[in-house]
Amino acid sequence: MDEASQPNEKFVYSNDSLKNSSTEYSSNVVVTSKYTPMNFVFLFLFESFKKLANAYFGCVALLQMSNFPVFNISSTNGVPVTLGPLSVVLMFYGVVQALEDQAWHQADAAANATTTLVYRGGEFFEEIWANIVVGDIVKVKSHKVMPADLLLLASKDQASSLLIPSAVIST
Repeated sequence: MDEASQPNEKFVYSNDSLKNSSTEYSSNVVVTSKYTPMNFVFLFLFESFKKLANAYFGCVALLQMSNFPVFNISSTNGVPVTLGPLSVVLMFYGVVQALEDQAWHQADAAANATTTLVYRGGEFFEEIWANIVVGDIVKVKSHKVMPADLLLLASKDQASSLLIPSAVIST
């Protein structure tokens, strides 16, 4: 069968990044952070108001601001007194989230800048993890971290096996 006649299958060409680039594979760039400067405020507020307590006090603040003459349900004359404490809690939580996410960004940058041996052009040379692409032949030395999901081609072990500690396997 022809490769083009099987739309649900992808083919990987060993050590041929040009052919592999025709198929849209994910990059090897590690991204574990949640926020970017563009989405922090919106995503943070969305995540915060998914919590029941924050949503409750947000609704109470909105009801306190409603001063409809027909309903007159606000006992604070339209002053949202719960908005102040809610804002303080959200600001502190936002600072904590921003600092934690910054640490994730730094860890991502360190992981992406880690080097490993890649076989290209007839020889092995050091390449950063972020530049590894599908089909690259990667040499992983003993007791080193693997830079991507890999297919074992060869091993120096007598049984041609690879032992991976279960603590490093992510779900």
